[in-house]
Amino acid sequence: MKTTMTMMIVMLMAAFVWAKDYDLHVNADKFFTGLEKAENVRGDPNAVGDKHLKDHAYGLLQIRQPYLDDVNRIAGDDVKATWGKAKLTIADMKDRAKARWAAKVYLNFYGEQYEKRTNKVPTAEVYAKIHNGGPMGWRRGNYDTKRYWARVLKINGDWMRT
Repeated sequence: MKTTMTMMIVMLMAAFVWAKDYDLHVNADKFFTGLEKAENVRGDPNAVGDKHLKDHAYGLLQIRQPYLDDVNRIAGDDVKATWGKAKLTIADMKDRAKARWAAKVYLNFYGEQYEKRTNKVPTAEVYAKIHNGGPMGWRRGNYDTKRYWARVLKINGDWMRT
């Protein structure tokens, strides 16, 4: 019994060690605090937005199901290693830590794609546009993501420009 328990603890610790670190090229805490202000003015974790669209947006970061599907695909076994479950759900997006982790996974992955295509390091603007407009949301010609970025800056000030 003691050996089995020890083995389980070692396996659980190994799973945490093997999980990928989804770092961004910006201060993640400041960045996500800023996005939360832009996405969810009242700070309501139960908020449901864009009810007129097929895929509603949920939680503090207003994450949609296709975004979350990408996160679960990209993270794979890291979801289980980090959260102890096979995949994250829309209900999990009410939890600040899980929503931020999901966004880090998504933005890290598509930020790396941006970097490969442009040979530029992603900025807060690039990440915000990807968050709002999808994997290619960083493209300058997208009116909606330009408007979104302007709103993020207006709410959060110039520190987001770095």
